[in-house]
Order: sequence, then C-alpha cells, then structure tokens
Amino acid sequence: MADSKHYKGSRVELEEQSHTYASFMRLFWIGALVFVASVFGLVAVLVWHWPVLGAIVAFCSAVVALGAFFRIETLAIFWGTLLTAGHIIVGWLVLVFTSMMHG
Repeated sequence: MADSKHYKGSRVELEEQSHTYASFMRLFWIGALVFVASVFGLVAVLVWHWPVLGAIVAFCSAVVALGAFFRIETLAIFWGTLLTAGHIIVGWLVLVFTSMMHG
C-alpha cells in the first residue's frame, strides 16, 4: 500500500517536471522567434528604410509576447512562426530584387 502511494506521488512529480520543461521549451522557442523577428524588423527599418514593415513586426511581436505572457501558446507559436517565415521570405525577395536592380 505504501509502495503504491509512493509510486503515484513520484509519477505526479515526474509529470509536473515534464510539463514544466515542455512549457519552458515552448517559451524558449517563442522568445527565439520574437528575437529573430525583431532583428528582421530592425533591418527593415534601418537598412531597407521600410517603416511599414517595422510596424508590422512590432505588432506581430506584441501579439506573440501577449500570447506567451497569457500562456496562449498556440497563438504565440502561430504568430511567431508566421512572422519569422514571412520575414525570411520578404528578406530574400528584397535581396533578390535589389541585386537585380543594381546589376
């Protein structure tokens, strides 16, 4: 009987640790996505002189941060992934078009 209670207790602790680690990893990747998106936003504003793109980055980063803060991971991960992928694609398109225009 005592072994059964000990087993249940350790299983619950293990599940809590696993959940905590999973939450930490989700927040870590959300933070990484926001960081990458912010870098692209700064490049858009400072290098390419596109303030509209910078404003879009700021808005999406705010949504990602709010999603992470209120533990709405699906919202944060969706916007973070969309934001990062979009900026990588836009960045490559801008590089291709500027290199074509300059010869």
